[in-house]
Amino acid sequence: MFDNTENYSILIEEKVLKIKNHFQKISTRNKKITTINVMDYIKENKAKINILDDQPKKKTDQFNFTFYEDLKPFLFIIFLNNMPKFFCIEVIGNDDYEGFLLSSDSNNKKIIIKDDYVDFILKNKPTKLAKLLKNELMKKKNFVEV
Repeated sequence: MFDNTENYSILIEEKVLKIKNHFQKISTRNKKITTINVMDYIKENKAKINILDDQPKKKTDQFNFTFYEDLKPFLFIIFLNNMPKFFCIEVIGNDDYEGFLLSSDSNNKKIIIKDDYVDFILKNKPTKLAKLLKNELMKKKNFVEV
């Protein structure tokens, strides 16, 4: 188990804010975010769609993807089901960071960290590294705990 939480906290904050900013610009300009917009973002940022998911279609409203180079243990999800009001970005920890979850709505400046996230299938408690990552992020001004 390798503790990379300080580095991950910086990378996660940067990535979530960049994703949010990117799609807010598209939403403001076009009044909607399309599957093509999301797929282009994923491709341009060297991310990969979760292989367990169906290929996105025109009306897809949830996109699960990973950044293999720098954020391997985390699954990023973009939810478009509340558009045009807002979109949501979630980050879920896997492996050593299992049990970590944060959520960022486009209409809210704060990024929410959920302290009690547990995988509903495996019923595992958050790992030690998931808790450390949450604590590291809570030191930053953009994050709140729910």
